[in-house]
Amino acid sequence: MKPFATSFFVRLLAYGLRPLRKKLGFRSTNVRDVRGRRRSSEHLEIQPAEHGRFPPAVTLPGQIERAASNYFGDVREYIEYATMTQCSHVATIASIVHDVVYDNGYLYKGLSAEHISSLGKPTHRRPRPHRKMLLCSSSAGSRYFGDWLVADNLLELLAERQGIEPLKILPHMQYPHLQHLTSVLGLREYKDQGPILIEELWIIDDSGYNQDKRNRLRELRSRLRENLGSPRDPERFIYLRRGGLCLPGRALSNEDEVIESLRSAGFCIIDPSTCTAREVLEKIVGSSAVVGVEGSQMGYGFLGLREGGLMLTLQPPYHFQSAFRPRCASVGVDWGFIIGKQDKDGFSIDVSELAEILSPYLNGR
Repeated sequence: MKPFATSFFVRLLAYGLRPLRKKLGFRSTNVRDVRGRRRSSEHLEIQPAEHGRFPPAVTLPGQIERAASNYFGDVREYIEYATMTQCSHVATIASIVHDVVYDNGYLYKGLSAEHISSLGKPTHRRPRPHRKMLLCSSSAGSRYFGDWLVADNLLELLAERQGIEPLKILPHMQYPHLQHLTSVLGLREYKDQGPILIEELWIIDDSGYNQDKRNRLRELRSRLRENLGSPRDPERFIYLRRGGLCLPGRALSNEDEVIESLRSAGFCIIDPSTCTAREVLEKIVGSSAVVGVEGSQMGYGFLGLREGGLMLTLQPPYHFQSAFRPRCASVGVDWGFIIGKQDKDGFSIDVSELAEILSPYLNGR
């Protein structure tokens, strides 16, 4: 018997019902409930859970007390993630869901439509069959460049290791460097893949920074160096502007002052939104310190910083974030933060505090 969602009209109905289901509080758990893992008929442990240690964050006394809130949840969780030194890494688990249809950015099963990327309504074509695929894209990766650059691409490395065809779904956000970064990281190009009837869809819980994930993080950085070749003009110290990525209310109001202070200390100033990917990467690979407002553009710093280097995030008190800390710790990169003061234009950073934190790295640490 053919799966229910192979019918175009069933997919169209599921697509139309999704806003109502969302408004009523229903989740598409029969397609993607990775953490609960209630709906898949099979679970495989790819890497077991383990305990580990994070090196202390690079910061100044009294900084963490300035963290007041976070846009996405309880700031206390982000503070704990930024300050803890003992940690538990959950296992990497594959949940296998059978007979899922992928079509135009959504996963369909029954009358459920799970959003990955906002590419549009289902297409009026018969799904072609595929026995096994591993989902390498996420809704977060379709909205946030940093999640795509690191988290989604790590899943493709896992698919390669498992010998499974990756299901790569094009992000609906227009990342200008996507094509070149895909190439320089040695990943597969995005292609029109839908609709596809997937007999076995592997959905991965990859939230833990266990040994397997740490190995993939190192491999992602190694691929960049191998495929980029010897940079023509590397810089030791980098300030990454958010540029067009900066959201209203999250702007660094005294950025000119910060840039002038850093430039006098020997920093190269880069705006990724006005450069090609190669121009950014050639300057950043092998750098000793990368400074910038916390955000997706710091993913370039994660890929390029040398082991033992510093990623220093400048943060507003009303949106404290620590997502890059475990990524940096996994590859031997120091992670730190300065929390600024809120003002009418966003937030400002004390340049004397910035100089104090950077001093050991500028003086040859």
